Amino acid sequence: MNQKNFACSPRLSYPPSTGHAMPCIKPLVTLWHYDAPQALEDEYKTWLSPKILKDYLDYVDFCFKTFGDRVKLWVTFNEPNAYSWNAYDRGTFAPGRCSSYVGKCPAGNSATEPYIAAHHFLLSHAAAVKLYRQKYQPHQKGKIGITIPTHWFVPKFDTEASRKAASRALDFLFGWFMDPVIFGDYPQSMRSIVGRRLPKFSEEQKKQLKGSIDFLGLNYYTGLYAESAPSSNDPNKSYSKDNQATTTTYKNGIPIGTPTALDWLFVYPKGIGEILLHIKEKYNNPDIYITENGVADANNKSLPIKEALKDNLRIGYFHDHLSYVLKAIKGGVNVKGYYLWTFWDDFEWDAGFTGDEKERRKKPPTKIWGLVAMIAGDPRIGAASQNLVQRATLPSSNEVRQWVGGFNGDLVDEDGGNKLPVGDNKCTWFGGGEAPTAATP
Repeated sequence: MNQKNFACSPRLSYPPSTGHAMPCIKPLVTLWHYDAPQALEDEYKTWLSPKILKDYLDYVDFCFKTFGDRVKLWVTFNEPNAYSWNAYDRGTFAPGRCSSYVGKCPAGNSATEPYIAAHHFLLSHAAAVKLYRQKYQPHQKGKIGITIPTHWFVPKFDTEASRKAASRALDFLFGWFMDPVIFGDYPQSMRSIVGRRLPKFSEEQKKQLKGSIDFLGLNYYTGLYAESAPSSNDPNKSYSKDNQATTTTYKNGIPIGTPTALDWLFVYPKGIGEILLHIKEKYNNPDIYITENGVADANNKSLPIKEALKDNLRIGYFHDHLSYVLKAIKGGVNVKGYYLWTFWDDFEWDAGFTGDEKERRKKPPTKIWGLVAMIAGDPRIGAASQNLVQRATLPSSNEVRQWVGGFNGDLVDEDGGNKLPVGDNKCTWFGGGEAPTAATP
């Protein structure tokens, strides 16, 4: 821990602007999100080495001790399965490792390294949960979990082979981490197919892993068709091919859902309901926080600002997905919270504003929307918040004020009662007045 850095902000707090507008935020803190210190990568290759366990445990111990009086929801890792796949099989995420027959990486082994990295993620998760439960949870009264992303896989054809392929695809993506944290071991399909390339847990490690979540963080965006891809004698093994399934977004020329600006993201709201029910039925119905759900849209420069602000694609996406979430809740799924991705424009991620990485590199974006625009346009928020947006070209304050005013505290159910859970204390909404209290986040 860089003590000089920490000394600049000794207490977890919110920026003045957001603190004024949303004083009842309850933080859900992710301890690791796609990045590890370069010094550890240089020293021992981070997730490829068991040495990472001690360093990760030291780090989370500091976080629990320092922030645990305010943070009551902890996530050990965000998307460790996606990271293990992209960083060590495809080589598209740092540290960019893969086999030469998979991609142009300086080093790597796509047949083994994704599984080794995932194994160390799981052992680190189990160690962090054990530490928290024994040392901090009794008096801090918080909860700890892990966030696992997944697609929903639809059998491409009405055949047993396609149904089994969809099941294997789900095992290799979601069950890869979900099975160990609930049952203590990898899915049987993975153990059978991957064989000796898949690391094994000791009996003690299985005990630590089993039941090692107080809640599940679930990231869902889209669905895919799956059909069988029979095993072959090809010596060039890789995690990507091990599931023996071919996934596609089209069937007979028809997409599984409405295409979006991202080539992998098709709007398939039914999938979020299906995965929630699957988790309930297979994994003992854990508490679930939907930690990511959302859609990217293209930067259509020809569209007038007033039309762009209507945001019809995104509104429709959230409406339809939340409808399926509601059905799942009524079906007994323990959904405790929902986080859209992203309330704020996601300009720090890999596809930039346009959804096109190549286009983003050519020309920086000129508009920043989302929470920043709301802050800039709300006259009740202090002038200091303007520092957040002074480099951005924003719409006029009247335009933004009209947009913000559209919220007006009017998030209601059919009976006219506010439904947003906003914390234990009374808060002021954007639209004015007091928000209702709620016992849980």
